Amino acid sequence: MTPGLLNFSNEIISHIGDFLHQDHDIPIPSFHPHWAGFKHDIVSHVQKDFLSFRSTCTRTRNAIQLRDLHVTISKWSDVLRWNMECSKQVRQAVKRMIIDIPKNVGPEIYANDHEHRLQEKYHIGGIWSTMTHFLFEFIALEELVIVNIPLCNHGEGPHNLGPDSLNLPSYDFLPALKPLAFECKCYKCSIELPRLFIPAASNIRHLKLVHTYQEQFSLPTMAEEWMALRKKSEGLEDNGIGGNLPSLPMETLMVEFLDRSCPRVSTAIEILQPHCPNLNSLYISMYPENDDAPYSGMCLGAKTLDHAASRSDSGSDWIYTILENDDATAEDHLSELEMNRDWTTDTFWQDFLISLSGMKKLKTLECLTCVHVPLVDGKMFVPESNTRGSTYEYQLNRLKERSMSNYTPNGQLRMAMTGAAQAMIDHCPSLEKGYFWQWLEQDNRHGSPGPEAENNWRDDEPNWKRWTWSASPTLSSKKAVIEPWVEEFSVEWTYSTDGEEGRPEDDD
Repeated sequence: MTPGLLNFSNEIISHIGDFLHQDHDIPIPSFHPHWAGFKHDIVSHVQKDFLSFRSTCTRTRNAIQLRDLHVTISKWSDVLRWNMECSKQVRQAVKRMIIDIPKNVGPEIYANDHEHRLQEKYHIGGIWSTMTHFLFEFIALEELVIVNIPLCNHGEGPHNLGPDSLNLPSYDFLPALKPLAFECKCYKCSIELPRLFIPAASNIRHLKLVHTYQEQFSLPTMAEEWMALRKKSEGLEDNGIGGNLPSLPMETLMVEFLDRSCPRVSTAIEILQPHCPNLNSLYISMYPENDDAPYSGMCLGAKTLDHAASRSDSGSDWIYTILENDDATAEDHLSELEMNRDWTTDTFWQDFLISLSGMKKLKTLECLTCVHVPLVDGKMFVPESNTRGSTYEYQLNRLKERSMSNYTPNGQLRMAMTGAAQAMIDHCPSLEKGYFWQWLEQDNRHGSPGPEAENNWRDDEPNWKRWTWSASPTLSSKKAVIEPWVEEFSVEWTYSTDGEEGRPEDDD
């Protein structure tokens, strides 16, 4: 008799199921920084083949444990149906979830006049109670992404009650959760919702959110509330003990700054570091204007010692400064005025390196750092007394064009990046990887990585290019290496709409 599937042991059948489930190809966390326009990896089709194989017969169903399910909650009726009809076995098998419930498919609209403040308050309170009960039943839920949630009533009711009117959770209703992302378009929800969810996730490791300076919704305040709930759950609330309890166990932080007065990266690190001492991956995005496009988190000027008045402290062939305005650059290179300026009095670059030295466990840093270098050196004729100014300007422009056309990533820019990365590694030895960016206008795309990439340039919009640097171990230290590949992203792809709806106007 020819052996068939049922002749295999339960262990082998279970292993076959493992190969059919595509969740193991998706990392934890599955979400990306705010500038990355990827679609979500939390989709139901990853488990389709696994579930089909498991349902083949009773034998396979008994041999293969239901697990690692992906769920998208897109209507309020989905929440009610899961609460009332779903089995405990299925609930406990859910690993990743997206909550995206637009207002038009949320709870039934209620009376909405000035005599119904209590009704409005109790309505949103009832939704919150239902949501916490709903999530608490998913005891194996590891990853949660919140896009739209029925707690948002901003701009709708006469009192605009929202998440800020709700009480903090009194228990861990997300006990197994590690990655948590807030991708809400509503500005108020993007800064108010984290306060309700973070304290309830005792094992949180990865977080994506919009930063705010409003103290009651800031990360330092949420870290304190997370700690207070841990003390309460450990029975240490009344006796004042708790010094040995762990701090916020964050390993990955993806934070978006929306304010026009975005802080320096060094300031952002100083704000975040005390509350996330275990951080090993930090992604900072700056969106200070209402155009959805990211700004360079750090505009780094670099010039060789030939252009500098003094040697750098690190002994590098390059010195650096953090540029303050667009006038410092011309066509993605240092302007002549900036190149001739004395950088020895600037402390911003050193401030950044000092702040970086406080991150004892940081391995990956991404803050959209753009490096600007001088034009490639070229010879220019010395003007004589009879030389016309227009002639000199014409020759000078030709020189610039030739220099730009000969410019490649293997030249000055790559060397400047290497020196800057080495300085970061020297101040933060735990660093293993980072990135540098370059903005390329439609008519200014020089330094492409090769003929194949040249054919892929988009002609109708500017692009970002991104270089990856890594720390290569040596016998005594680590050496910065710029990887040979270069990524390219359209600017439109890097747009972020998180926190854009109802965003307050900045003062001019």
